[in-house]
Amino acid sequence: MTFCLQVLVEFGIKSDDDRRERKDCGGGSTIDMGVYCLNLAQWVYGEEPTKVLAGGHMNSDGVDVSVSGTLLYSKGRTASFQTQFRVSTFSFRRFLGCVSLTVVAGLDCL
Repeated sequence: MTFCLQVLVEFGIKSDDDRRERKDCGGGSTIDMGVYCLNLAQWVYGEEPTKVLAGGHMNSDGVDVSVSGTLLYSKGRTASFQTQFRVSTFSFRRFLGCVSLTVVAGLDCL
C-alpha cells in the first residue's frame, strides 16, 4: 500500500459552452470537473476527508466558474484541487510524499 501525504489536482478549460455556466443546466466547475479531482483523492486515500475548505467565484447566474479547495484527511494528509472555466490550464495530478514524486499530465484518462 502506497502512503501519500498530498494529492494536488488542477483542471481548467476556457469555457465557450454556455451550458457549463448555466444554473438551469446544472452548470458549475465543481460539478463539471471538480468531481474528477475529488474522486482521485478519495481513490488515493481510500477514505472520506475529515474537513473540506473551499472558495471561489460565481457568475451572475450563481454558478461557480472557479474553485480552489483543500480536503483534510487523517494522518496529516491533504488534497488540494482547483477547477476553472475562465482560462485553460495545464491540467495535472501530482502526488507528494509517496515513494516517488509522480506528475501525470492531462485528466482525460481519469
